[in-house]
Amino acid sequence: MIKPRKIILYIVIATIAIFTVPIGLNYLLPLNNSLFNINGNEEKWFSFWSSYSGAVISGLITLFVLFSTLIQNQKNHIKQTDHADELNRQQMSFQIKLFGNQIKQKWLIDLKAVLSDNLNILDFWNIERMSNKISIVSSNRELIAEIAQLESQLKSTQTNLSILYHDNFVDMQQKTYKDSVDNFVNNLNVVLIAFTKHLLAIEKVVVDIPFRIDNLEKGELSTKNRALLIAKTDEGYKGNEKNRDNILSTIANKKAEIKMLSDVLKLVTIELIKHEEKKIANELLR
Repeated sequence: MIKPRKIILYIVIATIAIFTVPIGLNYLLPLNNSLFNINGNEEKWFSFWSSYSGAVISGLITLFVLFSTLIQNQKNHIKQTDHADELNRQQMSFQIKLFGNQIKQKWLIDLKAVLSDNLNILDFWNIERMSNKISIVSSNRELIAEIAQLESQLKSTQTNLSILYHDNFVDMQQKTYKDSVDNFVNNLNVVLIAFTKHLLAIEKVVVDIPFRIDNLEKGELSTKNRALLIAKTDEGYKGNEKNRDNILSTIANKKAEIKMLSDVLKLVTIELIKHEEKKIANELLR
């Protein structure tokens, strides 16, 4: 591409040359001792140079217009190219945002699944349901295993949340939800620890009962030993009843507090989902 400054320089030089040559000829032609032969007279030569210079000037003007047009076309082409590049950049930027939004939408689906699972796990009804299965005369091994499973699930509510947020809770809604879950889990664990403690005490007595009943049915014991065994068995049953009552009392005492925590958890869950949905939508519109 020829620069505009060079074009102007060439035109100035050519213009000077065009006007200088006729002036020089004006002084050259009359000389009688010219070094070269001159055909024609002075009038014809001036007429020729007038036509010649006019044609050259006209050509230069045409050339100037042509170059100006070319330069303008090049400028327009550059503008169009820049505009097309900008459109491509914006389109690519939008596609990147769209792809990122799709990833975040998938993340949002995972988050909603985790929040839904948390509401199911952090449900006080799970503990009340298990309290109805307590037996004071038979083994509670299945119930003990069920409690251990619930404890593991309570831990997963915190772990899964930390994985989704990479342990980086920045926004107020995120922090509020995490604190609510942690508080809920801590209170449920207090109940489950007491539940397990008294249930293991019941289990210890229950394990000995079949052995005692077997000895009583054999009839090989003396009257005194038989009476002691019966008394010990009855005492064990009464202890089991007391442990069961302690479990039910702990559950009853915590029920109101945990019910309030449950209501709070439901509210902060809704707020967190709304916050994340709005956040993802705003990022796409930027």
